[in-house]
Amino acid sequence: MTKDGRPSRIKDIRLFGFELEDWDGVREAEAFARRLAFWLNSEGFGIGHDPALYIHFDPETPAGEIVAQPPKFTPDDWWFRQVAIGVPDDFPGPDAASRVPQGVVACLKALKPDDTDLIDHAAQIVSEHGSACRFLLKVKETAKELTEVSTTIGTWPEPSLLYVGLTEKATGAYREAPPAELRFYDDGVALAGKVKIVRRGVELESRTSVPARMIADQHGGGLSWQLADFVEAERPVTSAQLRFR
Repeated sequence: MTKDGRPSRIKDIRLFGFELEDWDGVREAEAFARRLAFWLNSEGFGIGHDPALYIHFDPETPAGEIVAQPPKFTPDDWWFRQVAIGVPDDFPGPDAASRVPQGVVACLKALKPDDTDLIDHAAQIVSEHGSACRFLLKVKETAKELTEVSTTIGTWPEPSLLYVGLTEKATGAYREAPPAELRFYDDGVALAGKVKIVRRGVELESRTSVPARMIADQHGGGLSWQLADFVEAERPVTSAQLRFR
């Protein structure tokens, strides 16, 4: 956390300004924004000291215009930056499925115009691969294998999934175990506090915070996989490792 003003990587993008019942595609738009935030985080992208971006789709602002509020440093709201983007009176309308993601990308570019290419590339990846995108949480390396823990971000009510994959360093062969279903899209961050390689397989120790332990308790105290659970698979599209602080 960087309430003292140090730069932070982005970790959350939230959407506001339209009622959920007005548009059937709002859940997919929310998932797109979350996936984009995670992929950009893995690339070291940030918007300042604020780790979260709140985007308001505002009919009171001229359509297409972007108005960014200045960063704040007060205890209640230092951690998010608010941006309004103007939309027409008929918003969300029939083209919202493309307009909303474009608006998210436009707001990011307005805040960080020097990172336009990075933002476009990340948006293209998460748009193309959607819920199949993996976001790398933890890596454990031994002499023979690389163990990677990653998560997907599902579109509600579909669950997000936590995966463990093994790569044999000598051959590059990749295996993975059946995923664990998560109750919330970022629960994997709490669950993947530490990776332990044991004789019988792979175990995850959650982070030590009280919320993380509560999430682990929902999964029987933690997650584990037997070696027999891992089968050959095609290597998925996976981000670089996420970094949160």
